[in-house]
Amino acid sequence: AVYICGRREGVLQEAVKDIGAQARNGGTIAYQICDVRSAEAIEAMMDKIWADGPLTGLINNAAANFISPSLDISPRGFEAVRSTVMDGALFSTLACGRRWIAQGLTGSVVSMLVTWVWTGSAYVLPSVMSKTAIHAMTMSLAVEWGKHNIRVNAVAPGPFPTETAWEKLAPTPKANVGAASSDEVPMQRFGRMHELCNLVTFLQADG
Repeated sequence: AVYICGRREGVLQEAVKDIGAQARNGGTIAYQICDVRSAEAIEAMMDKIWADGPLTGLINNAAANFISPSLDISPRGFEAVRSTVMDGALFSTLACGRRWIAQGLTGSVVSMLVTWVWTGSAYVLPSVMSKTAIHAMTMSLAVEWGKHNIRVNAVAPGPFPTETAWEKLAPTPKANVGAASSDEVPMQRFGRMHELCNLVTFLQADG
């Protein structure tokens, strides 16, 4: 049983339809309307999910980003990225962790990072800072929650072209560098979605 969440119900309904059509081994897919920037909204969502049974794993995948010279970033622009990327991952992870620990359950958290955590990247400073915070959260909670048999991991998959996100990172052909370039990937190509799906599925699996 899989739950997805987001702010726009129409998008969620379409995603559920697409995912359900691709399901091979049964299972269920459902959605919850939730703004991950709000700790209260996340707690309400988790209460609804737990009413049907506890989650066994969490994937922190929500993100926001835009290209901008760092000197031009407004406080509001920074908050828009930070609240979605960092706050969303923190609030979601804590909401699951509290419930797992209180109920003596095991769990697995997998968060999406970016390679900028180690290299830095120009023109995406709010994202770099927020993803670096998730990296620190992952390392810290892996140590703190290990005794509860809760695994906390993260992956930094590099460039995976996706609709709408890619347009923001590479709005013109000349912008197809850095974050949106495959030049520095050892295999000299972009990632393929099934590769990322396999990796995340493995990290969520009992094995």
